[in-house]
Amino acid sequence: MAENGDGENMSILESKICQQIEYYFGNHNLPRDKFLKEQIKLDDGWVPLEVMIKFNRLSRLSKDFGVIVEALRKSKTGLMEINEDKTKIRRSPNKPLPELNDQYKAAIKNRSVYVKGFPLDATLDDIKEWLEDKGPVENIQMRRTLQKTFKVALAMNS
Repeated sequence: MAENGDGENMSILESKICQQIEYYFGNHNLPRDKFLKEQIKLDDGWVPLEVMIKFNRLSRLSKDFGVIVEALRKSKTGLMEINEDKTKIRRSPNKPLPELNDQYKAAIKNRSVYVKGFPLDATLDDIKEWLEDKGPVENIQMRRTLQKTFKVALAMNS
């Protein structure tokens, strides 16, 4: 069993669901995600689970609203909220996005590293698995160099 924060034990699936949704709504992805930013403008930040299960990585984990809601309920990050009828989620208003200024960008750069040497057929999941015991990771960006090798940029959580 995985544990998210100091809370209830979570199954590995629940932990992956939370990580994925919290990535979507996280400081790194949300400011860059045009579609999700449009969705949160429609209903005071609430995004229907019907919309969320159309995101490929989440839909591969689960399309079952009950499983998704239960996973988020167990999360201790405080990042996400679930509406009363358990059909919508949103980033907690108590956790606003940081201001994307030069100081914030410099802080991200200072805690970012590049990793090379992964096989050409490595997937994001392969890299996430390799990083599991290396410390908290905020973002993984896979890029290919001109020679078609991977250059992986990692932003570590502070």
